[in-house]
Amino acid sequence: MRHLIIGAVLALVWASPSGCKEEEPTEKQKGKDEAAQKLDYAEGAASALNDRGKGVGQATGQGVGNLIRGIGTGITDVVYPPVTVFLAKEAQDAGVAVNRATEGSSTDEGNEIRLLLAFSQLVKGRVLLHAYDANNLEQGRATSQFVNQPAGSVLDLSIYFNRNLRMSGIHHYNMEMIPPKAVVLSGDAQSPPEVVKGKDKDKEPLDLRLGQLEEEAGPPVRVSLYVIFNTAFEGEVQLRALDASRTEIGRSQKIGEIAEEADSSRTFEFAFHETLSVGSVDSYELFVRSGDGAKSKKKQKKN
Repeated sequence: MRHLIIGAVLALVWASPSGCKEEEPTEKQKGKDEAAQKLDYAEGAASALNDRGKGVGQATGQGVGNLIRGIGTGITDVVYPPVTVFLAKEAQDAGVAVNRATEGSSTDEGNEIRLLLAFSQLVKGRVLLHAYDANNLEQGRATSQFVNQPAGSVLDLSIYFNRNLRMSGIHHYNMEMIPPKAVVLSGDAQSPPEVVKGKDKDKEPLDLRLGQLEEEAGPPVRVSLYVIFNTAFEGEVQLRALDASRTEIGRSQKIGEIAEEADSSRTFEFAFHETLSVGSVDSYELFVRSGDGAKSKKKQKKN
């Protein structure tokens, strides 16, 4: 009986709360604990990738980030924290909205910012992001590839800053839309009609029309240009880059041996020297030389 009484007393002691009441953790502490758990999860996932062999590691590309992104554990908010993006009025008026903005992976292309953009109107151009610190001093800027989005669409867009930019020191971003750059015709496409010797009629003037232009920031800067040939054309073309003062600052390669029939079209791909910066280009000029013009220049050199 004595043993039963002692056991009951001990059971009551173990079951009773301690004299010191345990404090409820603060919201700050809860956040730290949750973040620590998620980062431990990420570290464990990375370790598992290494343990499983090179094949899995190579397949994941830039590391654990892309693998975790689709797991749905809530870790995304920690590994890819949201960022603040202010949208320029011109971009708002153009029908652009930022639905989501987060940091992304650090890759060979640079430090990634991922934007989920919505378009209420047709939008063509490139996205420009300015990075500012807490003192509102610009620390860097980056541009996207060319965007061509119809009204009512959304786009998950990645923009890459220089890897030397310390992302933790960035307070907010300002976003603008850079419209497509103007391109004009020059050379034989702008020449007046010539009189064909031995005939009483004028030579049909060269009639070209320029369509959509798309830029890739590079380096090197690459430009695709859609050209419509309303009249037949034989010859060569070259794209020339101009700055804001209309001074030529670069030339692409020449594309020759072109033979297009009337009422045809073609997309040309131009590339510039890697030293040309897309930000220094204000407009482009498509220089056109017809086959007849090229032959006459060769004759002049011989004479």
